Amino acid sequence: MPEDAGGGSSRARRTLSEGLPAPDSPTMRPRGGSFRERASTEEGEMGETPLTAPAQYVQYGSGAPSRVVHLSHRSLGAPTADSEVTRSAGSIAGEHNLGPGTGAPEVVFDESNPALAVVAAARRLLPTRIILVRHGQSEGNADHTLYRARADNLIELTERGSEQATAVGKRIAAIVGDDSMQLVVSPFERTLQTSRNLRLALREGQIQKTTVEPRIREQEFGNLQDDEFKMFREEQQRIGRFWYRFPTGESGADVHGRVSAWWDSAVLTTNLQGLPRVDTLVVVTHGLTMRLILMVLGGWSPNTFHTVWNAENCAMYVLKKDLSLVGRSPYRLDTVAGDSPQSSLRVLVSFKQAEGRAEAVQKLLAAAAAAAAAAAAAAGGGGDGGDGGDGGSGGGVSASAAANAAAPPVSPTVSAPKRKIWPCEGAEVEGCEHPELMCWMALEDYLSLPPPRTMQLDLAKALLAMQHEVEVEWIEAIDFHAGRSGYHHDVAGPSKFR
Repeated sequence: MPEDAGGGSSRARRTLSEGLPAPDSPTMRPRGGSFRERASTEEGEMGETPLTAPAQYVQYGSGAPSRVVHLSHRSLGAPTADSEVTRSAGSIAGEHNLGPGTGAPEVVFDESNPALAVVAAARRLLPTRIILVRHGQSEGNADHTLYRARADNLIELTERGSEQATAVGKRIAAIVGDDSMQLVVSPFERTLQTSRNLRLALREGQIQKTTVEPRIREQEFGNLQDDEFKMFREEQQRIGRFWYRFPTGESGADVHGRVSAWWDSAVLTTNLQGLPRVDTLVVVTHGLTMRLILMVLGGWSPNTFHTVWNAENCAMYVLKKDLSLVGRSPYRLDTVAGDSPQSSLRVLVSFKQAEGRAEAVQKLLAAAAAAAAAAAAAAGGGGDGGDGGDGGSGGGVSASAAANAAAPPVSPTVSAPKRKIWPCEGAEVEGCEHPELMCWMALEDYLSLPPPRTMQLDLAKALLAMQHEVEVEWIEAIDFHAGRSGYHHDVAGPSKFR
C-alpha cells in the first residue's frame, strides 16, 4: 500500500498519540447536562441533532465562554443555550455569524473511553486552516458560448484570470506565513493553471504535497453543450440548482455526494497518513463546489444552499479550526482573513395598516425600480458568470476582485443583487385583504440568521428594516415560503425547510 494512502501506519499511530491530552490536563466537568438532554434544546437547521459523540465535556481553563450566533448546527457551529433571540438592528449590523473564533473553551471528550480518545486526538491533528479558492476568470467566464465548442475540462484561464491567481497567492501567503501546506486541486485546466500561478507567491518547499482530486471537479453539465444548453439552464432555474440533473450530466445533489465523500475520506485524515504534518490545506476548485463544501460542513438544507451566491473568480473562503465547536469537523468561516459568502432570499413582506402607509410602500417600490435601472445602465451588463455559464453575482467590480488586484487584502465580500424590492401582482396577492401593503423584498445576509432561519422573525424584521431603511414597527409579517404550495403566511413552516 502506498505510504500516502495509509502506509507507514506505525508513524501514524505515533502522531495520533501526540494529540492526546497530558495526564495532568485540567479537570473536565460536564456542561449543560448530558448530551442527550442538551440535544433536545439545541435543534439544528434541519431538525437534526449534531453528529457527535454521546459524552462531551468542557475543559475549563483561562478565559470564559462567550455567546456566539453560529452558522449552522453541525460543523461550522451550533446554537448554544444562551444564544439571544432578539437583538437590535445595530448589533446585527456589526455582527456576522461567519466570523472568527469564539474564545470559548475547547470541547473535549471523556477520554477514558479509547474510541472517544481517538476522536479527540484526530480533531486536534486537523489542519489549523483550510482555504477554499475558486479558479481565476476562465475563457468560458468571458465567453459563455465557448462551451459549445470545447470540453469544459479543457477551458483555460484568461490573462485576467492568471493575474487573479497570482494575486490570490499573495493573499494566501500573507495569511499562512511559514505554515506547512498541502495543495488539493481539481483536474480541470483552469484550476490547474490557478494553482500553478498562486504557488509562485509561496516560499520554496512550503507545499508538502500536491494532490489532483477528481471529486472536487466542476459539476458535469453533460454532452449536450449546444443550443439546447440554454433550455436546460432555464429548466435548472425553475427546478433549482441542487435538484436539477442535466441530461448525461450531474445534479447539484450528485456533486454534494462526491464532495462529502472526499471530505470524510481525505480532509479529515490529512494528518493521519504518516506524512509530514501540514498546518494549512489549500483547495483550488469551482464556485459550486465551494458552496457545496460549506453545505456539507454547515448542514445546510437545499433551500438554504439556493440562497447563497456563487463566489467571484479567485475569491477564497478561509475555514479556521475552532475546537470549541462540536463534531468531527470543528471549523468556522474566518471572514476577517477571507471572503464572506453572499446570501439573499426573496420574501413576501406585509406592512401594518396606518395612515399614509400604502403610499409609503409605493414610494419604496418606485425608488427601488429607479435604482435598479440606474445600476444596470452603469454596470453595462452582468458579472463574469460562473463555471459552465453559471450566473455571476451582479455587475461591476466586486470587492473580492478588487482585493485580488491589490494583495494582501482585507476581508472583501461579493457584490449585492441589483434589485431589492418588487411589487406583488396577480395570483401572488389573490385573496389578500390589503395587497397595497405587500411587496417582495430581498432579505440579504440570510446566512447571518441563526438556524432554524425561517423561525427568526424578529431578527429577520430587524435585518429588512436596516437594509431597506424602513421602520421595523412597519413590518407585520414575513412569508419565507411564499409561492410554495402548502404554506400560508399565517402558518409557520417547519424548520427543516431552511
